[in-house]
This record gives sequence, C-alpha cells and structure tokens, in this order.
Amino acid sequence: MYLEEKTEYQNHPFIIAIIEALTGGLTIGRDSLALTDELPAGAIIGADANGVGRVINTGAVTATATNSATAYRVPKNSGFKVGQFVAHEVMTGASVAIASINTSVAEYDTITTSVTMGVVFAIGDVVVQTAAAAAAGSAAYAVEPIGLTLTTADLTKANRGVGVLVRGSVSSENLPFPVTAGIKAKLNLIRFE
Repeated sequence: MYLEEKTEYQNHPFIIAIIEALTGGLTIGRDSLALTDELPAGAIIGADANGVGRVINTGAVTATATNSATAYRVPKNSGFKVGQFVAHEVMTGASVAIASINTSVAEYDTITTSVTMGVVFAIGDVVVQTAAAAAAGSAAYAVEPIGLTLTTADLTKANRGVGVLVRGSVSSENLPFPVTAGIKAKLNLIRFE
C-alpha cells in the first residue's frame, strides 16, 4: 500500500480570475501601516518612489457625519494610523490629518481629524488615505494604486514580499477593504464584480 499526502493551493475567496500578476510582486513597507500582525489578501497597493509597496487604507463609515464633523466611525482594523491624511472617497472635500483613533469600542473605531473634511458622509461612504493635506478638491491618493495583494503578508517579518494582481476579476463583496470608484478607475484592468 502506498500513501501520499498532498496539499491543494486555493486562491482567496475574492479572486475570480487571475490574468496577470506584477512580476516579482512588491516588498511591503511596514512603517506606514497600523496593522501589526498581518496584511490581508485583497488590500489596495501601490509603490512609492523607491519601489516599496504601500497600502492605500480605506474604510466605509458606519455612521453618518455632517460637513462640519471631525469624527468618523470606520470598521475595526481598517489600517489607518495617526498622522496619515484622509479624504472623502470622491475627493471633493479637504484632505486632513488623523489626530487620533479611538479603538475602545468593540464594534468600530473612531477616526478624529485635525479639522473637518467639509463633506457630508452617508453610511457606506469611504474614508480614503491621501498623500498630504490638501484643499477641497485637490487631494491625491497616498500612492498611485497599481493592484490588489494576492496573498496574506506576515508583517512580523521585515521585507515581506507579496504578489500583486494587476489584471483579472475579483468579487468586491469578498475584499477586506472597500474599493472606491476612483480607485477602480485607476485599476481599470481589474474587473470588480
């Protein structure tokens, strides 16, 4: 009798089809992440001027906010960090700095900004990480989005590489973070279903 043990590789649930991945992937820059243990597959990623992979944090608000608000509720573990800059998903409001993040409530985190973004947030609207403070309508993403991470990255180890999907199909419902219409337009070789 001959017994052989095999393991099967299976893609993450968000992946429908992989047509092209970034050759060599990217090395994750851990210094800009609030996540300390693990970066989930399906995170939005770009590269900085040095070619280091940088995640673009996004979080759908879980409570409405007025155009004079400075506190925004987002899901737990959205990856935001104090000092990062954020704006409303359509980039019509100002890009402002995160002054503090309250993680004491079990259901959500509350991001408090230094000043208001000047935009009304409905439930489900997305807070997105930007490059710097900017006046209303002139914000830019933290880095230019180039794809979605294909694998989970262990952030406890330095210089962790990750595969990057640049062309294919994904299930939006199964992604760990929301992808805005603006980011989808930048990732135009990925079909979001």
